[in-house]
Amino acid sequence: MESTRKSGIEALPNELLYDILQSFTTKHVLTFAPVSRRFHAISVRILQNRLTAAATLLDHVLMLELYPPSARLTAGKLFCTSLGTSGLDDKSIERLSDSEKIGHLGKAVYSRFRPQHQEILRRPSLKHPCGDVPGSRTHPSSADPMIHKYNAESNLVSQEVSLDAGELFTQLIATLMLVKPGPRPDTILTAVEVCEGTIRVWGDWLAKQAKTETTASFSGQADDSTVLWVNTADHAVGVKFRVRERKWKRDNPVLFYSEEEVAVSYTVDLEEVVVRTSHLLFMVEESLREQYDPLSRQLFLRPV
Repeated sequence: MESTRKSGIEALPNELLYDILQSFTTKHVLTFAPVSRRFHAISVRILQNRLTAAATLLDHVLMLELYPPSARLTAGKLFCTSLGTSGLDDKSIERLSDSEKIGHLGKAVYSRFRPQHQEILRRPSLKHPCGDVPGSRTHPSSADPMIHKYNAESNLVSQEVSLDAGELFTQLIATLMLVKPGPRPDTILTAVEVCEGTIRVWGDWLAKQAKTETTASFSGQADDSTVLWVNTADHAVGVKFRVRERKWKRDNPVLFYSEEEVAVSYTVDLEEVVVRTSHLLFMVEESLREQYDPLSRQLFLRPV
């Protein structure tokens, strides 16, 4: 009995077929996955490799801005360093069925980053001998020292969150940018917005987290109680907090109906920035596209 001879694209070896699909963007690669089991397996391998590369940021930098609405003009930027990505190893992928692999890679894999004050895009600049103008944005008196502080005990960046009497929640503005540094320390090639939105911080959540002693890393689940998500729509970007109640002298009423009638203040440590790795991959591809676009321009950061 003669064996059936394969023809056309089915006759191509897996290595050559991998190279062909590798030339497409990730969104186009995903459209080839339902063609056959062979295409599905190769698409999963390409997606796994690209997610692993994107988790390293590929010479990009993540910049986080997190501040209350009143500090929009004075809040500084935080630079995020990688803490790792779980769920991308071969063992985690092989234990899943074929129908679950792409869904796992697209929705259940998160990359973790640590916000820091260290600024790596620019070199220290010399101050002008005449000094700065009081009242300007760059004058030291214009900076808000209460936004971000360095906690020496936990080695984390922290900030204060306060609720006045009668307030149920407060909001933080969150902006996460993916930046490609330029050839000079004061330039960047591309800047892609990963997310921009609000984080709603409820008073009862702060009180509950302040009583919880935990230093565990992000669990990888969207329902992690220590993570507050930006916009809470698709759980693509979130911030993991460690909460500590601040104690200070204040005039509290002797009798009150509920805790909501008393003003409270907490110190929140920014432990991790959690980003869905597939979302990060799309942003990295967008940055690379803009980088090699002949119409793109360099953005210059003004020295401070």
